[in-house]
Amino acid sequence: MLAVCGLETADELFSQIPAEARLKRPLDLAPGISEYEIVDYFKAMAEKNAGGSSRGYASFLGAGV
Repeated sequence: MLAVCGLETADELFSQIPAEARLKRPLDLAPGISEYEIVDYFKAMAEKNAGGSSRGYASFLGAGV
């Protein structure tokens, strides 16, 4: 990406950001997970958010009537 932008370092990429606004520590991110793990995560969240619907998802049909 840097080469496409005509840059050699990441510092050059962020040179327009004032030094006092730059993060001076590594980001506190969880380690990466696989595509399968993220799909499982979102399926579990969808099931949780369905709230026990008999069809496995929330239905808002007719709610505006």
